[in-house]
Amino acid sequence: MKSQTGNTLLFAIMVLMLGSVIALTLIGMSINGTARNEHRENYNQAKKNAESGIEHLIASMEKDLESKIPSPGIDTNHNKTASFRNDFMDILSTYSCPPNEEKDYEKYYIHNKDGSTWYATCVQYDEKENKEYKNKIDQLLNKNDFYVPITIKSRGFADGEEKVIIAEAKFGVTYKNYPSILDFAVATHPSTLPKEDPNYKSESLILNGGIQIKGNVYTNGNIAVANRAYAPKIDADEGGNPWKSTIYPEIKGINNEPAQIYMNPDKSLFNLKKWEISSSCKRSEEAKNLINGLKKLMDKLGDTPKSLINLVSVIAFGYYTVPDKYFTYYDLQHYKFDEHTSQNDQCFYKKYSIKDIDSFLTEKSDINIKTAPKELTPVPITGYINHGKTELGKINNSLKNALTEKINAYETKVLYKKNIQGSYKFNNGNIVLLNSSLKGQYYITTEVNNADSVNTSVTVSVLEILDNVAPQLKLGTFLGSLGDDVQQLLKNLLGGVHNLLKGLVDLVSNILKGLFDFLGNLLGIKKDDEIQMDVPGDMVSEEISDKVSDKLDIDENDWNTMDGEFYIKNNIERKKLLIQLLKGIGVISKSDNPDATRLLDFLINNEGLIPKGRALNLDPGLLGNGNFTLKGVYFIDGDVKINNSNIKGDAILFVNGDVNIQHTKLNTANNNKLIIFATGDIIYQFSSQLSTDLKDKYLNETPLVVNAFLYSDKKIELHGTISNIHLKGGVAANQVILSGVRGSFNKHRNKFENKDNANSPSRLIIEHDPAVWETFVELTKKYDNSSMPGYYEFFMEPTTITSRK
Repeated sequence: MKSQTGNTLLFAIMVLMLGSVIALTLIGMSINGTARNEHRENYNQAKKNAESGIEHLIASMEKDLESKIPSPGIDTNHNKTASFRNDFMDILSTYSCPPNEEKDYEKYYIHNKDGSTWYATCVQYDEKENKEYKNKIDQLLNKNDFYVPITIKSRGFADGEEKVIIAEAKFGVTYKNYPSILDFAVATHPSTLPKEDPNYKSESLILNGGIQIKGNVYTNGNIAVANRAYAPKIDADEGGNPWKSTIYPEIKGINNEPAQIYMNPDKSLFNLKKWEISSSCKRSEEAKNLINGLKKLMDKLGDTPKSLINLVSVIAFGYYTVPDKYFTYYDLQHYKFDEHTSQNDQCFYKKYSIKDIDSFLTEKSDINIKTAPKELTPVPITGYINHGKTELGKINNSLKNALTEKINAYETKVLYKKNIQGSYKFNNGNIVLLNSSLKGQYYITTEVNNADSVNTSVTVSVLEILDNVAPQLKLGTFLGSLGDDVQQLLKNLLGGVHNLLKGLVDLVSNILKGLFDFLGNLLGIKKDDEIQMDVPGDMVSEEISDKVSDKLDIDENDWNTMDGEFYIKNNIERKKLLIQLLKGIGVISKSDNPDATRLLDFLINNEGLIPKGRALNLDPGLLGNGNFTLKGVYFIDGDVKINNSNIKGDAILFVNGDVNIQHTKLNTANNNKLIIFATGDIIYQFSSQLSTDLKDKYLNETPLVVNAFLYSDKKIELHGTISNIHLKGGVAANQVILSGVRGSFNKHRNKFENKDNANSPSRLIIEHDPAVWETFVELTKKYDNSSMPGYYEFFMEPTTITSRK
């Protein structure tokens, strides 16, 4: 019994001891587990803190860098990149790791302490610590490469635990020394006008018919599409409807890549559904008031010859009478897309999501849709022109010093087979180039008469006057009277419409003042000579041209050349003259109300009642052969017209005015580029106007290849209907209007053929040239430290982590 009791006690003690051991083991394991868990949690927290430090550092660096990025613009002193480089290096230095980083945590630029957890993060950009790396960064910055690799060191701590993360990243901005708008085949930009301006238009891209775009597209505005193209009264199958059925536009990339379409998801897509005016589908008040103003003007003019009035503005609507049945291009330009509501979907346009654009392109299109990151910045055209004016205005040497002939004030100077080189100023005069060249730097202004500042001949507008001013005109009497009062002569010729067309009289008389000596001497005509030669009025210009051509040694292979830097100004206040005229005949009572302003601008921009004196007018006209080489940089205060010419050369034209190009080949002999930046409208080969010889003037079945980039602060309009155009370069404007059909035009049957066939070639192709920016950069560098300032754009790039360890 005792033995059993002793054994039980011993067994109980052993069990108790074993239980204690097990308990102590379990307690130890629990304590160790808790410690390990705490260590793991602290480690993970330290890692998170280190990651937070990286995020904090990147956000802070990007904020500081963004505050240092200058707005795009011109660099007059060519030091903008150097200035930004210093700012960029300062940011890297500010965030660089301290010399004693192992101890001086508090000296880190980015640090955070909250209780027992904190982080310290910096950029390893210190010459003493990592000289090789700093030299690499400096080399990139010296090349204006501001998107650079950086090494981020971030220490995270939590209750004594530490985690160090070394992250490799790319940080910075992209720099361009050219306007980024040159990177696109087609692009739009915000208006440079205030919204209260009657000519303000919202940013929009209008693509009508079977056009083809090759390259990337960028717009922050609305997009309008149609499977119709505009060509007034052409095509027997469609009667008087100017909207010709064809296919939807095609957009695809270059080099076998899809086209990138950057657009604003907050804007909309509009599809043209109707084109007839009706009681339920009315044109805009702007268009209606303008048309009423034009109708009133036509009524006032009565039987005044249309050739003298030159109302291209009315022709632009497709009729010599005011249109009242069909939606016109002017209606389209002034359509308020942003004010379109669902109840408007039955009139003209139906509204869709802009993301549906793929559904309104041909099946051959190949696109990627992307969100436009921001608005494209308009090119500072007037800034360039003002700078050129200031720099070239410093020229003191007069052009008369390069010539033996005397130059009178306000005279048109004919340069016949002259090769002039140097730096010259020619104030208050006009230059006619006949097989001549101007090389160097020139400052040319016309501020008194209405003649073109620089031109290549007597212009077509003058010839039209000669051909239409009378049924019979004695050429001898005309030439023999040139030495008399030319103003009086033209008063007699124009008779009763003189007061109405005084601006036109001034234009012709001033041109003739500068030409009569040259023509008289050329033809051997003295002041008192009479050459009796009666010819029909429509042959006067031909007779004069034949006689002049017999005397002039003009070869079709000869070229006029302008090479260098030119400031050209034509400062004629045509608007004041037009206001006086329209008030005088009762068309307007005030010139400052929106409707009157619209009418005035429309008449001026479309060559209405008073022909303009242009700053640059390249037109063979009565003299010359139309071959012209343009090289260099041109700062032009005034309008530009290029007609019936062959233009080649590398050049940039900054134009404070409108640009009108017709029947002209641009750079077809080589792959050089002509870049035109205009504050006004650019219209190239405009075939949406109606005239009796529309097909003869604009029809070309072989594609006209145009090597150019065209940019406008206002509107660019290109038509590939009667015309057949392949533009290699690109187009950009506040409002871009492209219209075209597929197939061909049968002149004899008066109809388009295969216009609905997607496999037929487009009659309007816009193909981006990725190298067009090189022309801009090369000319900028060529004239460094002279009148051509540099250009800069900086774009913030997202900081990307490439590796962590």
